[in-house]
Amino acid sequence: MKQVYFKNICNTILNYVSDAIIIIDEQGIITYWNSSAEKMFGYSSNEVLKKNIYHIFLIPIEFVKKFKDELESLKKQTKNEIVKKQFKLPLKHKTGKEIYTEVFFIPWIKKNNYWIILIIKDIPTYKKLEESISKKLKILFSLYKTAQELSKSVENFSELAKKIVKLSVENLRISMGLLGCFKDKKITFIAQYPENIFDLSSLTKKWNTSPYADELISTVIKTETPQKIPNELMDFIDKDIKDCILFPLISHKTIIGILILGSESENFFTEETINYIQHFANISGISLEKAQIFEESNRRLQKIIALRNIDLAIAGNLDIRVVYKIALYEIVTQLKVDAAVILIYNPHTRTLQCEAQKGFTTREIENIVVPIDKSIAGEIVRTRKIIYIPEEFYKKEDIRKEIFIKEGFVVYYGIPLLAKGKLLGVLELFHRSLHEESIEWFDFLETLAGQVSIAIDNAILVEDLKTKHFELLKAYDQTIEGWALALSLKSDETVEHSKRVTELTLKIARRMGIKDEDLMYIRWGALLHDIGKIGIPDSILLKPGCLTEEERRIIEMHPVYAYKMLSPIEYLRKAIEIPYCHHERWDGTGYPRGLKGKEIPLSARIFAVVDVWDALTSDRPYRKAWPKEKAIEYIKDQSGKQFDPEVVKHFLEIIQTYQQGQHQG
Repeated sequence: MKQVYFKNICNTILNYVSDAIIIIDEQGIITYWNSSAEKMFGYSSNEVLKKNIYHIFLIPIEFVKKFKDELESLKKQTKNEIVKKQFKLPLKHKTGKEIYTEVFFIPWIKKNNYWIILIIKDIPTYKKLEESISKKLKILFSLYKTAQELSKSVENFSELAKKIVKLSVENLRISMGLLGCFKDKKITFIAQYPENIFDLSSLTKKWNTSPYADELISTVIKTETPQKIPNELMDFIDKDIKDCILFPLISHKTIIGILILGSESENFFTEETINYIQHFANISGISLEKAQIFEESNRRLQKIIALRNIDLAIAGNLDIRVVYKIALYEIVTQLKVDAAVILIYNPHTRTLQCEAQKGFTTREIENIVVPIDKSIAGEIVRTRKIIYIPEEFYKKEDIRKEIFIKEGFVVYYGIPLLAKGKLLGVLELFHRSLHEESIEWFDFLETLAGQVSIAIDNAILVEDLKTKHFELLKAYDQTIEGWALALSLKSDETVEHSKRVTELTLKIARRMGIKDEDLMYIRWGALLHDIGKIGIPDSILLKPGCLTEEERRIIEMHPVYAYKMLSPIEYLRKAIEIPYCHHERWDGTGYPRGLKGKEIPLSARIFAVVDVWDALTSDRPYRKAWPKEKAIEYIKDQSGKQFDPEVVKHFLEIIQTYQQGQHQG
């Protein structure tokens, strides 16, 4: 009786214990299952007694081996003592739900029988705490890792902003994020995640016109702390968002932007979580400011480079079309517009003409003459002021209206091109989508327009100089031809002789690679080759008979007289070579200085051959012209003696080509 009584008392005590108590034998058959086990696992004692513990799916399959290994190790126990194992085991409820537990094992040996008493504690509180700590650690680690990446990053500002929002949402596993830049107490939203939830431009306008947003931003500026988004602003964000916090992005004690994060879970942002995120927001703020400074510095550098490129183009190119091309490239690139056109003003016709364009899909704009009374550009000419039309400018009267509509332009900028108080033209810029530009942008536009004005003014000056230079050269040429005519009247040589020798000399000079800029001086030298004869007395110069030795010495002074006459005239100094040296000989026996070989200027060596050829093949008062074949043989014979062999070679090739042409003709 006492034994039964004692057994009942033990059962009562075990059933009142909050821990589940299960006894199994050596094969895993359940021999005892208390009421706490029924509550914990959902099985009644009748359902499990005499059944194998592994067959009721109490222990998840992946943990069965581990459980069996623990039991095997307990069989080595020889005493009935509690063996506490930190065996945290996710057991299963009858419904399949996992129960986080801690299991204690007691081996019970009686005679040859062996049992295991399992004392199982349900530790949901510990589990929740551990999960909470683990979750926080994951968040902290993710934020820390992201912060490290950001601190090292030198990325594009807008890409960095997108990255910050994306990583915030993904690491916190929340619903949405927004990032806005902060300037003059106004917010401009530039990044969101997930993308395309909001129209950022529309959201920016709503936000900046809301008194609630204004009050919220004022509080953030004053406190520099995160603030909960009030209900009045939640309509701007998302009705499904239950908890939403605004975090200031602070760098060097200055708020440079805001990060708005929202969760669909109520009270997601605990005080502790907010603190974590604010630290991350501070690092993000520093990274954003660094990216902003880098971009601004790079932008300024690109502006300097652009201006320098235009300067170099102006300084190094007389072709204004090249300057226009470079200037328009820099304007479109640096100001980030879709198209640009340079119009030049004609004050005589009171019209504008396209000189260059970039970004248009057709060249139609280049063919239109723009009257100043029927165009936006004309209004700029009349007022000399910048015109900015932020949208639908094509509705204004303009002869090019149809082109603007075809091109899809919606925004217009026009600026007068002025130099030294004179209006030279108009620079027009176009956008195909709505844009709002900063004061800095307009300042740089004026600077670029100034560079274009300088380029146009320089081009006009260069064109004027070219015209005047051409007129001056023409006057020089006419003067020299006049001198050549005067000389022919004095001597027995004709104007035709001067023209023939000049033409042939230039042909050989070109063939021998003499530069074009030097040909003009060779022409003048050829025309004036005997200018020194003006200093020879007519009695000697026009003497029909043979000359005495003294008379010949006087005649041979005419190259020296030519030098003395021409050298004081600056523009004829480069033309002296032929008048001064055309009587020198390749073998050094010529006059007046006895120059030899390549000591003789090339132009004079060429002319020497041509002059003798023309003299031999032309009638003279004292003899008839030689046949061309005889003259050619003479020149060949004098190659290496009187004449430069290389010049003779080119001369003969030209003469042969000329004769073949005559024969074919």
